[in-house]
Amino acid sequence: MTAVSAKTGLYSTLTFESEWMMISVLPFIWLYNGQHGKKSWITMYFFYIIYPLHLWILMILRYMFIK
Repeated sequence: MTAVSAKTGLYSTLTFESEWMMISVLPFIWLYNGQHGKKSWITMYFFYIIYPLHLWILMILRYMFIK
């Protein structure tokens, strides 16, 4: 098995050769109408709370399953 054929798996395709995944954002770019979205507590603080929280949960799960 050569080094080239070892890198053709699904994991390497989705993580290291990700330029082709830009196609998935094109519909969102085309749907953008130039206006701001609704302003509410959820939309303002969603990423400030959810993003660190999900990283903590993933870290805890990692230490639970990989000792």
